[in-house]
Amino acid sequence: MNLKNTSILYSAFPALYHEVSPGFCCGDGWFQLLWYLSSALSAHEAVITNVKAKFGSLQVHVRNPTEVVNNLIHEVQLASLCTCQDCGLYTHRHDFKIPVYCPCGKQLGQV
Repeated sequence: MNLKNTSILYSAFPALYHEVSPGFCCGDGWFQLLWYLSSALSAHEAVITNVKAKFGSLQVHVRNPTEVVNNLIHEVQLASLCTCQDCGLYTHRHDFKIPVYCPCGKQLGQV
């Protein structure tokens, strides 16, 4: 994720992200998903330790998660499976073994 979006999340949710280093290892297209998750998790006093893309989905690791926190993370993880990591566009997914490829072409270096 670019520095601007990373800074926005760090500034808006400092208690949530104070253990995340060196930043987010995912694309800017998932910024809105992370904003939604951050807003929801901040009410549960969660502490995020890692954010990354893995197997085409958003992976968020939390210290001592509750069932509610795990459910919120799972919801966002499922949404990420059909969201372009680069541009944020909802995209129909044909194969869940590879990342989402959407018309933006960023994953293929077309832009």
